[in-house]
Amino acid sequence: MTENEFIDKTYKLAHYIKCNEKSTRYIGTITKDVRNFILDNPDNDIVIKFVKDTVNYILELFNNDIFNDNLNKFNNLFYRRQIEICNFLKLHINNEYGNCVCYLKNLFNIPWEYNDNIFIETLYILNHYSSYLSNNLIERNFRDFMNNNRIVSPFTLENYYKDLDEEKKFYNDPQEKEIIDYGYINHVMDCNAVKIRYMNKRIGNIGEFYTLDRFKKFGECIFVSKDLSELFGYDIYFLDKYNIENLLEVKTTTNSNNGFFISENELSVALESKVKGAKYVLCRVVLDSLLNPSFSFLNLIDEETFCQIDKPDGKLYKRDSDEDGKILFKKYR
Repeated sequence: MTENEFIDKTYKLAHYIKCNEKSTRYIGTITKDVRNFILDNPDNDIVIKFVKDTVNYILELFNNDIFNDNLNKFNNLFYRRQIEICNFLKLHINNEYGNCVCYLKNLFNIPWEYNDNIFIETLYILNHYSSYLSNNLIERNFRDFMNNNRIVSPFTLENYYKDLDEEKKFYNDPQEKEIIDYGYINHVMDCNAVKIRYMNKRIGNIGEFYTLDRFKKFGECIFVSKDLSELFGYDIYFLDKYNIENLLEVKTTTNSNNGFFISENELSVALESKVKGAKYVLCRVVLDSLLNPSFSFLNLIDEETFCQIDKPDGKLYKRDSDEDGKILFKKYR
């Protein structure tokens, strides 16, 4: 590819991103050609300018006075800052931000495990192309910002109904169309597997709505798994009257004798919260036959143990087994 072809294709990419063009197949084809040219000609002045302009374009998305003023309100609240950033990114999910992420991953061959995280992806670019970028103040500040914030990408599937009553309605009277749609969204084709997952999701959501109703009487609550993303590692953010951040992860069952599964991400966030001065509370909700809840609350002692904190006998739950990224905790005593 010649320099003129490179320039022509990069202009096309910029047009697709800014105009929210949905032809991702064509974007993928162009970015592959552009990426190869960048890798083959890293010292080319046009390549250097293009990479720099790409980074600056992303930086401009976050050079927003309202966004930064809002963040400054939560300087001492690590997880509330995360939520504010995710809220801001969500404004861009259907325009510049969404296509910019796709474009960056294709263009710079960013590893898939980065999970569409524009901050990590931008940091990846800065680290790999730092010799070609001027290390000015805004880039240094942006590096610090990314290194100091573990940012969750906005990503929420339509797996929630609007409120507790509607969740109960579809649990008690599941509709075939709703189950089929759920399977389609979650890429599950087996009819029996889809129905089991759909009903389990309803049970889980009912428990989360009950927990939200219980805690919102006492302080600020944000339903992060429903309204922002299921990747936070907890379901509900609760700021108590002592200005302590509580991360509520809800586990709902219909049998009090069952243990519970926790994901590797949830366990990682629970361990991290200890360092960040927050409380990670595992809320166990048991539903009876009429879908009425009973609650118990557990704290993480270490990566092998949860302890019930709402009763004096303090039941323990021990790590039992790991399977497919899920960790089973069983009642120990």
